[in-house]
Amino acid sequence: MVSEVERLLKIIANPDIEPKIRADAGDRLAELGDPRPGVGLRPDGIPNIDWVEIPAGEFIFGGDEKAIDGLPRQYLYLDTFSIARYPVTYAQFQAFVEAEDGIQNDQWWQGLAWEQKRVVGSEWPIANRPCENVSWYQAMAFCRWLSAKVGYTVSLPTEQQWEKAARGTDGRFYPWGNEYINGYANVNETWQKAGPYWLQQTTAVGIYPQDASPYGVMDMAGNVIEWTMTAWTLKNIYDDRDAIRVLRGASWNAYYLFARSDARLKDVAYYWHEFFGFRLVCERI
Repeated sequence: MVSEVERLLKIIANPDIEPKIRADAGDRLAELGDPRPGVGLRPDGIPNIDWVEIPAGEFIFGGDEKAIDGLPRQYLYLDTFSIARYPVTYAQFQAFVEAEDGIQNDQWWQGLAWEQKRVVGSEWPIANRPCENVSWYQAMAFCRWLSAKVGYTVSLPTEQQWEKAARGTDGRFYPWGNEYINGYANVNETWQKAGPYWLQQTTAVGIYPQDASPYGVMDMAGNVIEWTMTAWTLKNIYDDRDAIRVLRGASWNAYYLFARSDARLKDVAYYWHEFFGFRLVCERI
């Protein structure tokens, strides 16, 4: 007999099922305990990250005139790195917030221009949805904490790493290909009548199987916009209190063109919003 958890896992993995039904199944899965690697915590309470290896090599970075704030098309080379299959989830970030040595620990804020130990709180505090209402500085502190816990360096991706993981090496504009397809990502398709779907909120990570990148990385074209390490300008403004950082991807409220893998957004690093989340990278492990 198929268990309820198994039944829900089949629903969220089936692209033929309507997004709202998959979203509801994802929320129910959170209530029962989502068993997917990379979504929750290890037995010791530390975030369980499902790392995806991105092989070394050249890739196409940048796009064409349709890319929002895009950069010119060029060939870049990156060494091998690993990226998280999913954005950091609410359960994973909450582990940092609630840990005795977590967000309140001065150690994780040393050298950062802002200490943002106060957490606004998630708009949707559901374990397997992406964390949101998180600033760049809070994401940085999380990376430092998790690095200490796992024994290797975890960080935010550069925008180059993020883009390669999202679009592969063939220059496609979306994780699945060159054209947007209705229902393939958690974005606002009703904006300018681009499509019929708009869930008006985040969803459990990984419930859009069509959204998988060529490497199997999920949610890079919707759900939450993701902070990167990259400064908006060429100047290194890491310790500038008004630092502006690049965000990549698109949120649940974004127009579909923001979901292009070469689209670029920016915001002040100390801002948080229910659109903003993040994912992690590390050196090859």
